[in-house]
Amino acid sequence: MENHVEPWQQGVAIFACHERGLFETLEVGTAFQNQIAFEPYPDLFQLAHLLDKHETVITALVDTNTTRLFVTRWGFLEEIPGPEVLPRGYGKRNATCLNQARYHRRVENKRKAFAREAASAIEDLVKQEDAQRVILAGDAVAIPLLHEELSNTVEPLVHEEVLRLDINTPLREVHDEIKPVIEYLEREASHSQVDNLVEGIRANGLVVSGMQETLDALEHGQADVLILANDVPLDDQQRNTLVRKAANSGARVEVVEGNPVLQELGGVGAQLRYRPQWV
Repeated sequence: MENHVEPWQQGVAIFACHERGLFETLEVGTAFQNQIAFEPYPDLFQLAHLLDKHETVITALVDTNTTRLFVTRWGFLEEIPGPEVLPRGYGKRNATCLNQARYHRRVENKRKAFAREAASAIEDLVKQEDAQRVILAGDAVAIPLLHEELSNTVEPLVHEEVLRLDINTPLREVHDEIKPVIEYLEREASHSQVDNLVEGIRANGLVVSGMQETLDALEHGQADVLILANDVPLDDQQRNTLVRKAANSGARVEVVEGNPVLQELGGVGAQLRYRPQWV
């Protein structure tokens, strides 16, 4: 740890198996809870929690001629070069009558063209990173133009709150500004999953709750989202079995904290792909 872990890395996961010649490491920018497991199967709960809590997010910081793009993944923030053009001809100046009108139209056309280029770069990065969220930051002139150019694929991913940041904001300050926004988005998504679970139970829909019912759904490959309360005292073996079965069947894992409704349901449930045949 002293010789190989960089100071900006907050968590390290190591999986090793001599029989299979396995030694894999994962370094992340967020802390894990200290844990050592010596088992026939890997304990995947903390990795599942990491993937749930730290979705890949794209942040675009823009003005009318510069775009800075950032990728947040696994607790790290990385800046990606974005479109940029020389600022000449972007500022509106005073002129007389017809010349002034023409100049202003030319400036507006340049700004729209740059917004179109920035929107394309954002969409390419969203596809490349398989991002689930987009945060926009920048000045009051550039953001509306960018919104007009975003595709129908990207627009639904955009968080409604726009951060007012200067285009030259240092990377560390960008990280500090977007961190609480990302945490808020994750909390909202988690509680929305619980709301859907409760509504499904009331409507006798495609959901199950409780340990045995959820295990059955995972065993049959019918669970689409496994929902776990992080503050319910499941033992390590139960929790690990749930997460491992979710991983084997392609179900996503949603870890929820501080939700009393989910606690009353036993702290575990699942949204289903289709209605279970054993019901």
